[in-house]
Amino acid sequence: MPRALGPRLALLAALLAGCASGPAPADDDDASGDPDGPWPGGAPAALSLAFDDGDASHLTHGVDLLEERGVAGTFFLTTAWVTDWDAWTAVASAGHELGSHTVVHPDLTSVSDTQLEDELVASKAAIEAETGASVRSIAYPFAAADGRVVEAARAYYDAGRLAHEGTPWNPAEPADPLQLVSTAPITTTTASDLRAELADAVAAGGWLIVQVHGIEDSASGWEPVPRVVYEQLLDDALQQDVWIAPLIEVVDHIEGRGR
Repeated sequence: MPRALGPRLALLAALLAGCASGPAPADDDDASGDPDGPWPGGAPAALSLAFDDGDASHLTHGVDLLEERGVAGTFFLTTAWVTDWDAWTAVASAGHELGSHTVVHPDLTSVSDTQLEDELVASKAAIEAETGASVRSIAYPFAAADGRVVEAARAYYDAGRLAHEGTPWNPAEPADPLQLVSTAPITTTTASDLRAELADAVAAGGWLIVQVHGIEDSASGWEPVPRVVYEQLLDDALQQDVWIAPLIEVVDHIEGRGR
């Protein structure tokens, strides 16, 4: 029977064994510093579909293509164009966000201070009164907003959406939630085009907001895009575990993360 090691020899043997086997693997949390990254559940990026104008195709196609995949979107309503408030009440009740796209869709940079105030306040008030939804975001018509418009909107909204003049996605911590950039597909936009923009956002850990106007056979929506283009974008995002959420939900997450 081998002779038992004394306490000191046993400790020395244990230390030598540890050196021979190499250092212990680093804890994953320590290696990353932030294992979940900026997005919920460690998602590689965020994606929001934002539907403009309250077009009829958003009710016939937009809501369906989201709900078939168990995700929600943002619907920006131009209140003077709404013909069926009950339908939009149902959309809000299903968990989608309703936002303002003003009353009559003017270029806000060209209107008087009085009309600017009316467009911002009356649209929000109408949506809230008719649907019971809380309206906290605005899509500036024609993606036009200068400093005067942004500061006026800040008094009533927590988020504002523009288009983009360069990078079509937002960083994980946008400089100003009242000046969020987005991409605006047109009729000739392909699924590959949007897939490439999503890939860039994923690579950067950013947030892609996609403006949606007309869908499929829309007779009134601007630059209608085939439904399959959005279906493929959503499917691609889900396959990559991208977080898909309404615009204001993403803003709330960013603001909460920063506190």
